[in-house]
Amino acid sequence: GSRRAAHLVLRVLGAREGLPEVAGEEDIRAALDALRVTDAVAALTPPPDGPVRALLAYDEEHRTDLARTLAAYLDRFGDVPATAKLLAVHPNTLRYRLRRLHDLFGVDLADPDTRLVAELGLRAAGLLPWAAAPH
Repeated sequence: GSRRAAHLVLRVLGAREGLPEVAGEEDIRAALDALRVTDAVAALTPPPDGPVRALLAYDEEHRTDLARTLAAYLDRFGDVPATAKLLAVHPNTLRYRLRRLHDLFGVDLADPDTRLVAELGLRAAGLLPWAAAPH
């Protein structure tokens, strides 16, 4: 059990910016719990025909950053000005990208279930917690 817990802590510390180099379970409890949930449902999320998988394939094929845009938007709780600043784009550019997500993949960001499934899919893909480096 201790070895498994230590492995999870290392995964969290390696995946998230701004965390200390050394931490115990209690120091990063929320991140560990989120990782455990993500791991537990990884086989279920996203489904092979789901919008997140299609989004990732679209980004790869068209060399776009729509998945990272969605990850940043979800990470900032839908705050357009904060997300635009994080991505270093104009708020209207961000709004355009969000409309593209809806038009291309049917991602309805007003729906909490859609946001949850998208977040789980992006976590499984390693895009959440959001990281500044391109993937």
